[in-house]
Amino acid sequence: MSSLTLVTGASSGIGRESAIALAEAVHDVIVGYGHHSDAASETAETIRGLISHGSGALPTHLAPGGRLAFDTRDPDARGWEAWTRERSQRTVRLPEGEVQHWYQTTQIDEESGLVDFCAHEITADGAERVEPSRIRFRSQDQIHAMLIDAGLAVENVFGGYNAEPVGQGVGALVITTRQGPSPR
Repeated sequence: MSSLTLVTGASSGIGRESAIALAEAVHDVIVGYGHHSDAASETAETIRGLISHGSGALPTHLAPGGRLAFDTRDPDARGWEAWTRERSQRTVRLPEGEVQHWYQTTQIDEESGLVDFCAHEITADGAERVEPSRIRFRSQDQIHAMLIDAGLAVENVFGGYNAEPVGQGVGALVITTRQGPSPR
C-alpha cells in the first residue's frame, strides 16, 4: 500500500522536485499549486509517467464520506481587470524598508483562459524586480469535467468562503467534492 502525500507549491522548484521524488518512492501525490496551473499540469504529467495508476487514485484515498475542498479563481469575476498599477499597488513594510508592489496584466486569451501578467516590486533602495507569470482561469464546466475524470463528484460550488452564491463573493470558486462514480 502506498502513502498519499499532498505537495503544495508543486508547480516549480523544490515543490516540483519533491512531488516527483515522492512519486518515484511509490507515494500517491496530490499536486497542489497556487495559480500556476500550466506548470502544475506539467508536474502531474511527469508523475503520471512514473506510476502505473492514473488520475483516479485520489478518490481511493478519501475516507468513506470524506471530502476534498479547494478554491480557484472565477473567470466570470474577471479579476485580471484589477491587475493594473493604479488598482493593485500596495506598500509593504519590511524590516529592510518599504517595498512597492503591484500587478500588471500583459495579455489575455479569454478563449483558452490564459492570462499573462507581471508582478512588479520596487525595493527601498530603488531596485526594481519584474516577475512574469501566467495563470489559467478554468470555467465551472471545465473544472467539473476534470473532477469527474478524476473520479470525484462535485457537491457544492460557492462564490466565496462564506458560502456566497457564485458571482457574489470574492471572485473565487470554492468547490467541495466527494467520491464519485469509478473513473472511466
